[in-house]
Formats: sequence, structure tokens, C-alpha cells
Amino acid sequence: MFGSLIDCVVSWLNRSVAQMRLSIFMRLSIFMRLSIFIAIMSAGLVEAQVRPGAVFLTGLYTRQTGHIGLATHKFAMYKDFKTMPAFFKEAGYYTGFLGKTHVNPERLVENFVDYRAISKSNFSKTVSIEEYAKQGRIVMENAARVKKPFLLIINYPDAHRKFVNTSKHGFPTVKVKSEIEPFPWIGSDSPHLRQELKNFFSCMNRLDEGIGMVIKDLDSLKLRENTLIIYI
Repeated sequence: MFGSLIDCVVSWLNRSVAQMRLSIFMRLSIFMRLSIFIAIMSAGLVEAQVRPGAVFLTGLYTRQTGHIGLATHKFAMYKDFKTMPAFFKEAGYYTGFLGKTHVNPERLVENFVDYRAISKSNFSKTVSIEEYAKQGRIVMENAARVKKPFLLIINYPDAHRKFVNTSKHGFPTVKVKSEIEPFPWIGSDSPHLRQELKNFFSCMNRLDEGIGMVIKDLDSLKLRENTLIIYI
């Protein structure tokens, strides 16, 4: 009986509080007319079966939307939940999305994006971080042109497998030179694993440099003081 009551309370909190958090974040941002830059790190060292895409886009747990697995494996939201781009576009924001959408149905995001670029996953890192920054700057400039705050979401490919130590464009500029000892919770050690971890850390450096390029553009366009930067 008591366990059932706890389950009911948790269920209610899941329905109410998760949505409330996203609502407060959006209402505060919209009230202050803040532009928003969201940089998303792709899953890497641990391939989680439940991805955060549907969670941060809707403010709901995956068990609430039905998106309990990868979009690649045809998992999807069971109904048309409103996503972050839809909320902000409705509030008068200019919306930009770079990188893989990774939720189904994609139209719940794509239909509310003003500027779309680099729609592939780019897990092989053949598209340079410079291109992400260039496309991100276009979103900022377009928003300024129409006198709107912007929502810019960049879904970066790092640090997703395969772990590319140095991309064909030469990034990261800061190289990881020493071996990386495996984390204790991995429970294994080998030359191959140490090389994988070394490459993973290089991926993190490349991600950091890519985000830094976007922040540099925020500075050069004098937008940083009115932009909320979120890293996921």
C-alpha cells in the first residue's frame, strides 16, 4: 500500500515538476529577452541506451514521451509533444539548429527551426568545428537582422565514437600526448584501451575549441552579455 502511494507521488512529480523546470527556464529567458546558445556533447565513452535529446527538447522524461531508445532504432515520441524550438519560435525568437536532430518524429523540431545546417551526425568528424562556428554565426547575424533574440542549438559530434584523435582539419590544436590510465570503474586495462581514452580526451579538447569559437563570435558581435550559454 505504502509503496503504491510512493509510486503515485513519484508519478505525479514526473508529470508536473519536469515540465515546470522547462517552463520556468523558458519563461525567464523570454521575459528577459535573452538569446540562448545550447552546446550539446554527443554520447561517447559510455553509450547510453536512453539518450537525452527528447528530454532536453521537451522537459520530460523519456518514459513520459515514449522515446525510451535511439531514434536510429525507430523509437519515437508517442504523440506530438511541444519542443523547445516550438516554444521559443512562438515567443518571437529566431531559431537555429546545427547537427543531428536524433528524435522522432523529426518534424517536431525541424518544423520550428528558421535556420538549419549540418543535419548529418558527422561522427567521422569530416565537417570541421570551424564550419559549426561559421553556421552558428549566421544564426546570430540573421537574428540581429530581424531584431530578434535567438535560440541556437548545436549538437556536436564529439565525443561520439569513433574517437578521432586529430580531424583532417587539424583539430584539436591542443594535443593529448601522454597515455591515459583507464578509469577504475572500467575494470580493464590494455594498450588499445589506453589509446581509445587518449583519443577520447582529444575529442573533448576539440569540442572545447569548437564551443570557444562560437563564444568568440558572440563576443565579436557584442551579444555575449545578453546570451545564456548552456552546456549539456
